[in-house]
Amino acid sequence: MAATGWSRWAPFVPVPVPLKLFFKGGGSVIPPASDATPIRRGAGGLLALALLLAVGISATGWFYFKRQQADTRRTAQEMLTTIADLKVGQIAGWMKERRADAETNQLTAIFVTILKKAKGG
Repeated sequence: MAATGWSRWAPFVPVPVPLKLFFKGGGSVIPPASDATPIRRGAGGLLALALLLAVGISATGWFYFKRQQADTRRTAQEMLTTIADLKVGQIAGWMKERRADAETNQLTAIFVTILKKAKGG
């Protein structure tokens, strides 16, 4: 009996490799009729691939987060160091002004005492 329709051309049609892995029957696209059970080969591989992909994405996200956290911490530390340096300069300037005021007040008090003695009083 001669094959008609699709089955006549099935042995000559090139089948992609993934389909050959999923179907039984030597690479033919149509599985044999005697196999009544559903084909589930490759489901474990797909699950493993999905799990591996999820772990990879999670690990990449974690490392990115840690790097961003370190960069943010470093930037904040640099900003605080700059602010501290400016404040040190401001306090040093303020102390210099206060010392100058104290010297002026001391000299003024000495000058007033000298003037009082010079006036005879």
